[in-house]
Amino acid sequence: MQNTLLYEKKMFWFKLKLALFIILLWWLVAVFNMYLGFSLSNFSLKPHNISQWFGIFTYPFVHGNLEHLMNNSLSGFLIFASLFLIYEKISLKVLLIIYIVSGLILWFLGQNGSMHIGASGVIYGVAFFLILSGFIVGKSANLAISFFMVAWYGSMIWGIFPFSVEEGVSWEGHLSGAIVGIILALYFHKENLPKKKSNSTDEIEDEFHFFERYPLE
Repeated sequence: MQNTLLYEKKMFWFKLKLALFIILLWWLVAVFNMYLGFSLSNFSLKPHNISQWFGIFTYPFVHGNLEHLMNNSLSGFLIFASLFLIYEKISLKVLLIIYIVSGLILWFLGQNGSMHIGASGVIYGVAFFLILSGFIVGKSANLAISFFMVAWYGSMIWGIFPFSVEEGVSWEGHLSGAIVGIILALYFHKENLPKKKSNSTDEIEDEFHFFERYPLE
């Protein structure tokens, strides 16, 4: 029993560290930009621009200003940590798919000549995944996260419409992320059920997932 509690405590802190690590990557890019002064447009996503294809992978790490970065950092940490804690079995898979596929959708969906930066699309994708998955799974912890997301971030629904966002805000990026998050929630709903806990340390070790097999020290 004690080994089980130690294991769960270790994994809890590891998942928080993992969410924090993602946020630190955004800040690291911001620091490099501050001192090196590279052009944000070089790493942005430019829809339908073949020469800027790599922007699909780089644009979530680039933010326009400190306020943009701070807003995404707080939301990102809470949302990513919730994903890792509640859906540990598929969390990394879900995050990776949202990260790549939402960028691909945005590349096709965005307007010609526009430029997109920031992690809002990924945050929207995970948030919509968490909200819908909680209601599909129906377990208390999952529902608690869903209700928290609705109560705290419910207004984000307006961010996916062109008529309800400020000029310069990427509603296409928000919509792209939301689409992927909803699809993944529907696709993975059978796998979202929390795994059974065991009092056997050996059984717990056999059930390790990727990031549980290589925990941060």
